[in-house]
Amino acid sequence: MDGFAEKYTIKSDGAACSDNIIIDGDLRITVITPQLIRIEKGDFCDLPTQTVLFRNLGRVEFSYNVIGDKILVRTDSCEFCVLKSGRLLSVKLADGRTVTDFKSGNLKGTRRTLDVTFGKVKLGDGIISRNGVAVIDDSNSLTLSEDGSICPRSRCACDIYVFAYGFGYQSALKDYYKITGAAPLIPRFCLGNWWSRYWRYTQQEYLDLMNTFEQKDIPLTVACVDMDWHWVDVERRFGEKVKDYPKPKNPIAKITGSFWNPGWTGYSWNTELFPNHVEFLKTLHEKGLMVNLNVHPAQGIRFFEDMYPEFAKTAEEEGFTEIAALFKMVAEIEKEHEERFKKLLGNIQKGLVFSREGDTVWICSNCGRIHVGRKAPEVCLVCKHPQSYFDVKAANY
Repeated sequence: MDGFAEKYTIKSDGAACSDNIIIDGDLRITVITPQLIRIEKGDFCDLPTQTVLFRNLGRVEFSYNVIGDKILVRTDSCEFCVLKSGRLLSVKLADGRTVTDFKSGNLKGTRRTLDVTFGKVKLGDGIISRNGVAVIDDSNSLTLSEDGSICPRSRCACDIYVFAYGFGYQSALKDYYKITGAAPLIPRFCLGNWWSRYWRYTQQEYLDLMNTFEQKDIPLTVACVDMDWHWVDVERRFGEKVKDYPKPKNPIAKITGSFWNPGWTGYSWNTELFPNHVEFLKTLHEKGLMVNLNVHPAQGIRFFEDMYPEFAKTAEEEGFTEIAALFKMVAEIEKEHEERFKKLLGNIQKGLVFSREGDTVWICSNCGRIHVGRKAPEVCLVCKHPQSYFDVKAANY
């Protein structure tokens, strides 16, 4: 992981040019370009966000007037009318049009993901509009700290960007990329051949397969290892019960719903299939392959993950003693569960769940009938329930 943070930290500079800022109480207006302004209401934010990385595109010539509860901002291209409440009232464009409806005519943007969708999907608003003005709401974006980590925002009632480019769609897109940063280009290896198959390979099987590709002169650049690189059958190994997931709401979700099981998420290597993952990855890299591990980050980091004890240690070091103690207690409880379920699994495999070496008192959990013997009866003589209803009777009083 050496150099990971440095490699993937996004370069940014969120502070705007101080000459381009208007402040009235808890309202701040920043003129970014003659056709693009930012309106903030509440706590002001100079940090970059998940959407906007740069706000200083140089000094902009503008003037403004405060008229009652309104602030008029004029540039050589537009006139923006903003209420002191933070609401955008109107925009007068260079072609003479005055726009007050900022929703209709929007030519829309993108959608975050097409996972479990069926048919038409709703797109978010974009930066260009037939009416000449588009508004992007950045109020709910998280902020980026200096080291690139994501942080929650402070109180913010409003943080919007007003793109008033009329029909200058290319200019709007150009300036949008100036504040968000250019779209990252994929590495060259991504354009090569990938081997990706949902299959439960062992470490040696996978390496043998890569050797076969080499022998047949089939070039690969990426080796994908699907989700079986981590523990998947967690109920068998760790005794975790299948959780109740929300019922699927559309046909696609009903089809894919069967994949959502306790082992859907994982971060610890399956040492049964990959006994030496360090050597495995080293061998693939020596073959000139980039390695992709399939991860579904849906269920968090749970008690059986290798790094779970580190959570308690880190929480304690950071002063969260109560949370640290909770992590430790949960880990101890789940360790006991793991051992108990392993013993249960062993008894199931040996056929010893409903039998003991000596005479044992069994009780039917349905009707309460008592049976004494080495094995529980196949069927309860009283209520006719099967053997699975019998438990070892224990004093609890």
